[in-house]
Amino acid sequence: MKKPSLFVSLFLGVLLLSSCEKAEEEIIEETFPEAVMEPVIFNFTGTWSGLCGSVSKPSLDSFRLQYPNANVINCHLNQAGGLVDPLSNPSSEGLAGFYNISVHPDSAYALPYLYFTYDGFLGGLNYSGINYAAVSSTELWVKQNKPAAIALKLSPSISGSQLDLEVKYKAIYAFPMPVYYSIVLTENNVSATQTNDLSSSPNLHSDVLRKYLKDYNGELFANNLNAGDAGSFSVSTPLDADWNQENMYATVVIWYLDPVYGKMVHLCLSYACLLFEVPYRDW
Repeated sequence: MKKPSLFVSLFLGVLLLSSCEKAEEEIIEETFPEAVMEPVIFNFTGTWSGLCGSVSKPSLDSFRLQYPNANVINCHLNQAGGLVDPLSNPSSEGLAGFYNISVHPDSAYALPYLYFTYDGFLGGLNYSGINYAAVSSTELWVKQNKPAAIALKLSPSISGSQLDLEVKYKAIYAFPMPVYYSIVLTENNVSATQTNDLSSSPNLHSDVLRKYLKDYNGELFANNLNAGDAGSFSVSTPLDADWNQENMYATVVIWYLDPVYGKMVHLCLSYACLLFEVPYRDW
């Protein structure tokens, strides 16, 4: 049997190398889907509030229909010294304190209140339908004009009541400053009576904040990132027995430390469905 010529050997070697590079590229594309900047909306609300039921919830439901992948986190609060919101919890109350949100109607940051954040911008709005129309236009503008700087993939697994979440990241641009992450667990289709509920889904709540992991302004995962740097980190947490795991999402919020002002700046985030059948949700 004749041995292959030197030319043929070189050709086969180049072909094999090309195939390996192509396979590696396909793996990278599969691991890190195309990243799109998604702003995050923190909506502070209460089931006991008539204004939340008659104005904010209907408007926000319409917003979610227009932007089904919008990153909304509904933070339910108890009425101070009064009515208890069955969807409230220490995470939602603590986040309200972090953003100086008050349930008192005479406060400058009175409930219902909305925080809208994206790269380098943090804005707060007292509630009105007009404000949510402005948020809709801003959401679209951000997605069309703000390039994402970090691609993410979330891989959750659940064993009993234990959630293990692996987060893989790849830097698209360089970050010569510390980069942090926070993780938020939310649940959809939660039933709770809402006062004056005029929405299309009465007494049914979406994007309910269940648990905020790590610090509100993030936990360090990299002191700096070069373009193309990739890595991962993992988080484990127990899930409450009354949460419907099939309706839950994990949201990873990425922050960086502003080198000039020394402040944490929200950068981008991604959702991950906790269903085993849907290992992650693309942007």
